[in-house]
Amino acid sequence: MENRDSITLTVGERTFRTSRGTLTAGSKHFRAFLAPKQASDTPDYFIDGDGNTFEHLLRFLRRPSIFPLFWSKAEGHDFALYEALQQEAEQYGVDKLAEWLKAKKYLEAVKLVTKIKEVEVLESPIVYRPEIMHETRGSYVDVEYHPQWRHSKTYICPRGIGVHEGDPQKCGKQCRQAQGDDPDEYRDVWKLWLLVVHKEVVFDENVYISGG
Repeated sequence: MENRDSITLTVGERTFRTSRGTLTAGSKHFRAFLAPKQASDTPDYFIDGDGNTFEHLLRFLRRPSIFPLFWSKAEGHDFALYEALQQEAEQYGVDKLAEWLKAKKYLEAVKLVTKIKEVEVLESPIVYRPEIMHETRGSYVDVEYHPQWRHSKTYICPRGIGVHEGDPQKCGKQCRQAQGDDPDEYRDVWKLWLLVVHKEVVFDENVYISGG
């Protein structure tokens, strides 16, 4: 038995098969356009429009709780497609979608979270340090390493003990006796630091699923 709710739309050069209920539930245009039609009328309609854009409009009418997100890591947001879809949504009276696009809510759905940490490179020359150079991360995380040379003063142990260098707290009574009344001694050094920058793309489902 033929499904009387079934309908076929040809939009431009593309054909879509859906239901009258799907079209009329979220579109003022289709509610008015299909209201006078009876179930016995032709289920085929032609719309002179852009089928590629209409595809996204129909997808939203089928799942009105999921808003479109046209974003890729390489290209970013497809603003031209957002604009074209907004015009389609306004034309067909899909107000919920049109308002979401007009407010540019998609910009809130994708966020770039940047974290920066500084790590002193103690070895010279630089050697492989697993805790710095090897990190497990997702496909939407980029890590950049920026070396920086910095000038500083390093404490010198009065007894010349290497493990005490740089930290006067490591010197004990014998070091202080060897120092006598002389002030603490420091030497100029250049130290290498790594500026580690984490850039992570975060998707906010509250924005593009519930509408934000």
